[in-house]
Amino acid sequence: MIDYQILTYKAEDYSMEYLKFGNGEKNMVILPGLSLRSVLHAAKEIVKAYSIFCEKYTVYLFDRRREIPDTYSVTDMAEDTFRAISDLDLKDVYLYGVSQGGMMAQVIAINHGDNVKKLALCSTVSEYDATSEKVIENWKDLARAGDYVSLNDNFFNSVYSDETLKNNKALFSVLKKEGSRKDCKRFLKLADAIRGFSVTDRLKEINCETLVIGAKEDKVVSFKGIKDLADALSCEFYAYEKFGHAVYDEAPDFKQRIFNFFEK
Repeated sequence: MIDYQILTYKAEDYSMEYLKFGNGEKNMVILPGLSLRSVLHAAKEIVKAYSIFCEKYTVYLFDRRREIPDTYSVTDMAEDTFRAISDLDLKDVYLYGVSQGGMMAQVIAINHGDNVKKLALCSTVSEYDATSEKVIENWKDLARAGDYVSLNDNFFNSVYSDETLKNNKALFSVLKKEGSRKDCKRFLKLADAIRGFSVTDRLKEINCETLVIGAKEDKVVSFKGIKDLADALSCEFYAYEKFGHAVYDEAPDFKQRIFNFFEK
């Protein structure tokens, strides 16, 4: 079993938990996507999934800040996270973001590119589009009602492929019952932060080597939007023919693909 720590970064006005594992010389930062409950509840599974990075990288996965303001944006999230990255003295980071975390990663690469060595983006786009709006507004309605069971059920059915849902029916039946009305209130603020997000006009400011990965069966963001992002960055692009928005969990070769990109 790989050792890991769940630590807390404390700024004057907020605090943020993060997962740290691995003992390599290079710094890798993971920015996860939107979720009802913190992904740190699955810390052991995350460490196992990204074990191939542990020898060459020290890996930091940042949760969202604990104190979410009533008005909050993806850019605010990115700047809060970068303050933690900076204060922890992480240099030349290998930055990897998925979904909403991929949006944050784009902002960091634009505003603080001198500290990003390489950038990997998965299941994400450079601007909020109609595909995402339809899905996320539905999630927000369920969050407002405090119906975390229905929210989880809708979320899982949106982000995972039919095959994954079928093969893990018992697991998802248990997972969809986890949460609380308090979690729903927090989720609503984080989901609302995506409204109006757009960095399309600033993508030319990203100068580091970049990889974009998407899945053609993504139901949360449009595959066209993912492809447009890669085209705008003139970067390496890989498209999975199957799998859903959570291709980062579903595709068996996904972590190896990120590792190979960072190492080449």
